[in-house]
Amino acid sequence: MKILKRIIIIVISIIAVFLFIVKIFNNYRQNNILSNEAVFEIYIDKNQIKDIFSLDQEQLDNVQNYSITCKIPVNTNGTFSQYVGVSENLNINCDEEFESGKYIRYTSYQLENSNHFELFLINSPNSYFDERFDQSKIIGKLPFEFSYEKGKINRIIITKDKIYDYCKKNQ
Repeated sequence: MKILKRIIIIVISIIAVFLFIVKIFNNYRQNNILSNEAVFEIYIDKNQIKDIFSLDQEQLDNVQNYSITCKIPVNTNGTFSQYVGVSENLNINCDEEFESGKYIRYTSYQLENSNHFELFLINSPNSYFDERFDQSKIIGKLPFEFSYEKGKINRIIITKDKIYDYCKKNQ
């Protein structure tokens, strides 16, 4: 009977330690980006939109309410959008850490083995977009290649001259 009692105590202790380790890992994962995950923030200089999309001034003047969105190389099977809104605010804080709920975190299963992005200028104030259904809203399109990194927030800046990770450049 004493041996059975010891075995039960050992099994319960192992289970308790295992559950404690799982809880610590989940807390860590909730507040950090793992090495096989990626987060994307895309930025553009609004003064260069005309040049980036190769538009003339008349084309740009005809657009009252526009938004810019970027198709990123992910396959989420509908759980998240493949499109992220592009910010025209270039006040970027590289020290800002990952915050769950503020960013969309893409796992290794969702990240495609590709560096192909597509930037869209859309004739709509809403950055929600799906090119399969909204072809008529596309004013300009810019496909580009960018080598993003896993395990971090990729803060990608798009200018008429180059595309780069702002925080990688300033490290």
